[in-house]
Amino acid sequence: MSTMMATEYLQAPPLEIVQGPTLRDHEAETAVVGCALMGYVAQFGPEVFGNHMLRDIWRRIKQLEQSGEPIDLITVSQDNPEWSATLTQCVNGVPSSLHFEAYVHRVRDLAGRRAFVRAAEVGVKEVYDKTNGLDEILGRHFSRLSEVSHGEIGGARAFNIDRVADAALEALASPQEVWGMRTGWGPWDLELGGVHTGEVVIVAGYPGAGKSMLLMQTAGQLAGLQFWPDQVLSDPQPGAVFQLEMGEKVTIERLACAIAKVSYRKVRTGGLDDYERDSFFSALERVGRAPILFSDSVEWTTDLLKVEVASLIRDHGVRWVLVDYAGKLKDEGQDEIRRERKISQGIADIAHMGVAVLVVEQLNKTGQVYGSVQKQYDADVIFKLSKAPGKDAPKDKRRLRLEKAREADISMRFDLRITGAEKRFEVWDDYEPVDVKKLVDEIPF
Repeated sequence: MSTMMATEYLQAPPLEIVQGPTLRDHEAETAVVGCALMGYVAQFGPEVFGNHMLRDIWRRIKQLEQSGEPIDLITVSQDNPEWSATLTQCVNGVPSSLHFEAYVHRVRDLAGRRAFVRAAEVGVKEVYDKTNGLDEILGRHFSRLSEVSHGEIGGARAFNIDRVADAALEALASPQEVWGMRTGWGPWDLELGGVHTGEVVIVAGYPGAGKSMLLMQTAGQLAGLQFWPDQVLSDPQPGAVFQLEMGEKVTIERLACAIAKVSYRKVRTGGLDDYERDSFFSALERVGRAPILFSDSVEWTTDLLKVEVASLIRDHGVRWVLVDYAGKLKDEGQDEIRRERKISQGIADIAHMGVAVLVVEQLNKTGQVYGSVQKQYDADVIFKLSKAPGKDAPKDKRRLRLEKAREADISMRFDLRITGAEKRFEVWDDYEPVDVKKLVDEIPF
């Protein structure tokens, strides 16, 4: 008699010899799939799932992982639209990716138990078949148990270099300076390759530095809005803004003023001349056409944002999200540090769903990102925006300094000109790219 593999024990129907509770946890299996859509892909095969649809979905997820393609709501359900509702439920069913390992352990443990029960049932059946000797039965039984223990239910695996090789070949076939989404800020795009899906980008500063203005303009530039002639942008990238400090009307007015280069005060007081009026309304139309979705609700939590972003990815193909600012989210915790930690992890989870997340944060008295240190670990890129150093520095000069970047080689900094009346930034004229060969400051992480 041939020996059954561990995966066959998992998938074969039980022999009804052993009675007991169902060794399946649908919530845990759903959470594992939801975590995969957030970027946390467990290393086991589809056979560990008791639910047949989730098993098929996981098979598709592993195919995407093997081919190096993105894993999100769109790619997973591309050939099976009927999966969309289930996938959305999976994302919504993840209480927190902080417990990812617990979900994986639960699913793997129950799968192992089912496999063990199946192996035991086969052994019991063989015992009642008196044509086989007991030694032969015991030998096969121990072999089956060994296969269950060392089968396809987890474990370390060899490096998969295919994804890296495919990405390198693709880059060689189409060389380009910016491999992500262009922010419109030349120094940022050239040094970091733009912004990238799956990353959290924090811009932190003291009150009055202009951090909200800077990131709102960056969002507009990601969406294809040009703020000065010859500004180099990517094709418009759809995104969503969750504005917890300013309402929709003010946000639109500021964007239009920045594009038209007209005074915000003149717009509010009705003091525009004919040229300024035409420029403003032309800019207003461009803002209206930009692929930006907007919410000014102040009731968002990171859990609610996960649900919302999952639906925006599915229905609108959003590739970036702006949260201004994270400290205003309504997440709860036993104390402020735990609350901030929960927010930080929740924002990282949203990025792992397949979007770039831009976050406005404050600095504390020591010049560090306010709140839990977890934010500095969860973020992929951290910028600090401040007034330009030096007592004689112009009042309209700001410095944007790169404090952390996982993929950067250099400590980048460049200056910006802020025009408060027009609610806009531009790159200061004297910026010179850093020569990597003359590298001085190296980025940690």
